[in-house]
Amino acid sequence: MKVLLGILILMLWNPISYREDFKVLKSIEARQLNCLVKNALHEASGEGRIGRLLVTNVVFNRTSDGNYCKTIYEYKQFSWTLYEEKQFDLNSRLRAKYEILEYYNNNSAIPRHLKHATHFHATYVKPKWRKKMDYLGQWGNHHFYQER
Repeated sequence: MKVLLGILILMLWNPISYREDFKVLKSIEARQLNCLVKNALHEASGEGRIGRLLVTNVVFNRTSDGNYCKTIYEYKQFSWTLYEEKQFDLNSRLRAKYEILEYYNNNSAIPRHLKHATHFHATYVKPKWRKKMDYLGQWGNHHFYQER
Protein backbone atom coordinates (compact mmCIF):
# COMPACT_ATOMS: atom_id res chain seq x y z
CA MET A 1 0.00 0.00 0.00
CA LYS A 2 2.81 2.43 0.91
CA VAL A 3 4.58 1.74 -2.40
CA LEU A 4 1.42 2.46 -4.42
CA LEU A 5 0.84 5.65 -2.44
CA GLY A 6 4.45 6.72 -3.03
CA ILE A 7 4.16 6.10 -6.77
CA LEU A 8 0.90 8.04 -6.89
CA ILE A 9 2.52 10.97 -5.06
CA LEU A 10 5.45 10.94 -7.48
CA MET A 11 3.10 10.83 -10.47
CA LEU A 12 1.30 13.92 -9.15
CA TRP A 13 4.56 15.57 -8.10
CA ASN A 14 5.92 15.60 -11.66
CA PRO A 15 4.06 16.64 -14.80
CA ILE A 16 5.28 13.66 -16.86
CA SER A 17 2.35 11.37 -17.53
CA TYR A 18 2.10 7.83 -16.17
CA ARG A 19 2.24 6.50 -19.71
CA GLU A 20 5.63 8.15 -20.24
CA ASP A 21 6.78 6.86 -16.84
CA PHE A 22 6.00 3.32 -17.92
CA LYS A 23 8.20 3.77 -20.99
CA VAL A 24 10.93 5.25 -18.80
CA LEU A 25 10.78 2.36 -16.33
CA LYS A 26 11.76 -0.01 -19.13
CA SER A 27 14.88 2.00 -20.00
CA ILE A 28 17.06 0.79 -17.10
CA GLU A 29 16.96 -2.76 -15.77
CA ALA A 30 15.55 -2.79 -12.21
CA ARG A 31 18.71 -4.15 -10.54
CA GLN A 32 20.85 -1.51 -12.25
CA LEU A 33 18.43 1.24 -11.27
CA ASN A 34 18.50 0.05 -7.66
CA CYS A 35 22.30 0.34 -7.62
CA LEU A 36 22.10 3.87 -9.06
CA VAL A 37 19.54 4.89 -6.43
CA LYS A 38 21.63 3.50 -3.56
CA ASN A 39 24.73 5.25 -4.86
CA ALA A 40 22.99 8.59 -5.35
CA LEU A 41 21.52 8.50 -1.85
CA HIS A 42 24.74 7.38 -0.15
CA GLU A 43 26.94 9.87 -2.00
CA ALA A 44 24.66 12.88 -2.23
CA SER A 45 21.57 12.51 -0.06
CA GLY A 46 22.03 16.02 1.34
CA GLU A 47 22.91 17.61 -2.00
CA GLY A 48 19.40 17.90 -3.43
CA ARG A 49 18.12 16.71 -6.78
CA ILE A 50 20.95 18.16 -8.88
CA GLY A 51 23.61 16.75 -6.55
CA ARG A 52 22.11 13.26 -6.76
CA LEU A 53 21.89 13.51 -10.54
CA LEU A 54 25.49 14.71 -10.83
CA VAL A 55 26.66 11.65 -8.90
CA THR A 56 24.53 9.45 -11.15
CA ASN A 57 25.90 11.18 -14.23
CA VAL A 58 29.44 10.30 -13.13
CA VAL A 59 28.41 6.63 -13.05
CA PHE A 60 26.82 6.94 -16.51
CA ASN A 61 30.01 8.53 -17.85
CA ARG A 62 32.19 5.76 -16.41
CA THR A 63 30.06 2.85 -17.59
CA SER A 64 30.35 1.66 -21.18
CA ASP A 65 28.42 -1.60 -20.98
CA GLY A 66 25.27 -0.59 -19.07
CA ASN A 67 26.39 -2.47 -15.95
CA TYR A 68 26.13 0.39 -13.47
CA CYS A 69 26.30 -1.96 -10.48
CA LYS A 70 29.71 -3.21 -11.63
CA THR A 71 30.98 0.38 -11.87
CA ILE A 72 29.57 1.34 -8.47
CA TYR A 73 30.81 -1.73 -6.61
CA GLU A 74 34.25 -1.79 -8.23
CA TYR A 75 36.77 -1.80 -5.37
CA LYS A 76 37.38 1.67 -3.86
CA GLN A 77 35.34 3.59 -6.43
CA PHE A 78 32.64 4.79 -4.04
CA SER A 79 33.57 4.83 -0.37
CA TRP A 80 30.14 3.84 0.96
CA THR A 81 30.46 0.41 -0.68
CA LEU A 82 33.29 -0.44 1.72
CA TYR A 83 31.02 -0.07 4.77
CA GLU A 84 27.60 -1.17 5.92
CA GLU A 85 24.84 0.34 3.83
CA LYS A 86 22.51 2.93 5.31
CA GLN A 87 18.79 2.37 5.02
CA PHE A 88 16.80 5.14 3.35
CA ASP A 89 13.07 5.68 3.71
CA LEU A 90 10.70 4.73 0.92
CA ASN A 91 9.97 8.32 -0.12
CA SER A 92 13.68 9.10 -0.54
CA ARG A 93 14.22 5.96 -2.60
CA LEU A 94 11.20 6.59 -4.81
CA ARG A 95 12.13 10.24 -5.35
CA ALA A 96 15.71 9.32 -6.30
CA LYS A 97 14.47 6.54 -8.60
CA TYR A 98 12.13 8.90 -10.38
CA GLU A 99 14.79 11.62 -10.70
CA ILE A 100 17.28 9.16 -12.18
CA LEU A 101 14.77 7.74 -14.65
CA GLU A 102 13.73 11.21 -15.73
CA TYR A 103 17.35 12.30 -16.16
CA TYR A 104 18.24 9.11 -18.03
CA ASN A 105 15.66 9.99 -20.67
CA ASN A 106 15.98 13.78 -20.80
CA ASN A 107 19.69 14.29 -19.97
CA SER A 108 19.16 17.99 -19.38
CA ALA A 109 18.80 18.55 -15.65
CA ILE A 110 22.41 19.17 -14.61
CA PRO A 111 24.76 22.13 -15.18
CA ARG A 112 26.29 21.91 -18.65
CA HIS A 113 29.87 22.44 -17.44
CA LEU A 114 29.64 19.30 -15.27
CA LYS A 115 28.04 16.94 -17.84
CA HIS A 116 31.29 15.16 -18.74
CA ALA A 117 32.44 14.52 -15.16
CA THR A 118 33.91 11.07 -14.57
CA HIS A 119 35.03 11.54 -10.97
CA PHE A 120 34.13 13.55 -7.90
CA HIS A 121 35.11 13.87 -4.28
CA ALA A 122 33.85 15.64 -1.20
CA THR A 123 35.26 19.11 -0.61
CA TYR A 124 36.87 18.05 2.68
CA VAL A 125 39.17 15.42 1.10
CA LYS A 126 42.09 15.80 -1.32
CA PRO A 127 42.63 12.53 -3.19
CA LYS A 128 45.87 12.14 -5.14
CA TRP A 129 44.08 11.13 -8.34
CA ARG A 130 42.59 14.62 -8.73
CA LYS A 131 45.95 15.96 -9.97
CA LYS A 132 45.66 13.75 -13.06
CA MET A 133 42.20 15.08 -13.94
CA ASP A 134 40.73 18.23 -15.44
CA TYR A 135 38.78 20.15 -12.82
CA LEU A 136 35.25 20.99 -13.99
CA GLY A 137 33.76 22.71 -10.97
CA GLN A 138 31.96 22.36 -7.68
CA TRP A 139 28.37 21.62 -6.76
CA GLY A 140 27.41 21.64 -3.12
CA ASN A 141 29.99 19.65 -1.18
CA HIS A 142 31.55 17.93 -4.21
CA HIS A 143 34.30 18.77 -6.69
CA PHE A 144 33.89 17.25 -10.17
CA TYR A 145 36.59 16.18 -12.62
CA GLN A 146 36.99 14.71 -16.08
CA GLU A 147 39.63 12.24 -17.19
CA ARG A 148 42.22 13.79 -19.48
